[in-house]
Amino acid sequence: MAGNRDYGFRVYRTCAGVRAMATHALFDPASPAALGMLRQLGSDPLYVRLCQVQECFRARLTPKPWRCGCPTNPASWPRDEADQQSRFEAWEAGYAAAQEGCATCRWLGTLGVEHVLPEVQQIIRLHDQVTRCHDKLTLA
Repeated sequence: MAGNRDYGFRVYRTCAGVRAMATHALFDPASPAALGMLRQLGSDPLYVRLCQVQECFRARLTPKPWRCGCPTNPASWPRDEADQQSRFEAWEAGYAAAQEGCATCRWLGTLGVEHVLPEVQQIIRLHDQVTRCHDKLTLA
């Protein structure tokens, strides 16, 4: 941050690390500027590569099933048979119940500039609501 005083980030604790959301600008995920920033922040090299190849940023919004005590989804995709669909629906109901007591991340604070772009504010609202980052729940 010392070399980039015009940057702003929301920072979150995840079960396995830290998540940072840029609030000062919009980025093309495959651009040299975005990839350089991700590397400068010490992002997981696999995540940086995925951003480049898939041309998108990703952030998990719901807990990984096994982290909240739910088994892995037993039904493969596509679910062509009725049996597979019903097994998935039963698993999905159990997963929804299992994640009730869990948050995907916890908001820690902001770094850098406080200004948040309006487009980013919409993303923050959705992200924070779905991840339950402000609730005092177990991280999963």
